Amino acid sequence: MHILLTNDDGIFAPGIRAMHAQLTGSDDHPEPLGEVFTVAPMNVQSATSHGITYHSPLMTRTTQINGQDGIAVDGRPADCSKLALTNLWPER
Repeated sequence: MHILLTNDDGIFAPGIRAMHAQLTGSDDHPEPLGEVFTVAPMNVQSATSHGITYHSPLMTRTTQINGQDGIAVDGRPADCSKLALTNLWPER
């Protein structure tokens, strides 16, 4: 199973790291639930709803989440999902 993991609190938020750990295998769930592809905003974007970025390019940066690659997007949560599904996720 392929899982796209994103949030609105940013890629460095503790919640996304905890969810990533649970999905990829942890003491509670030693077997991974699937292949996790993490794409989240570089900064907190809480309460930005379905907003998307129009007038500036979406910059990305690879970062580590629990020892695996994740992608930080300089944009909103909807930008992250759209960019992941249209350009970044090779197995989509």
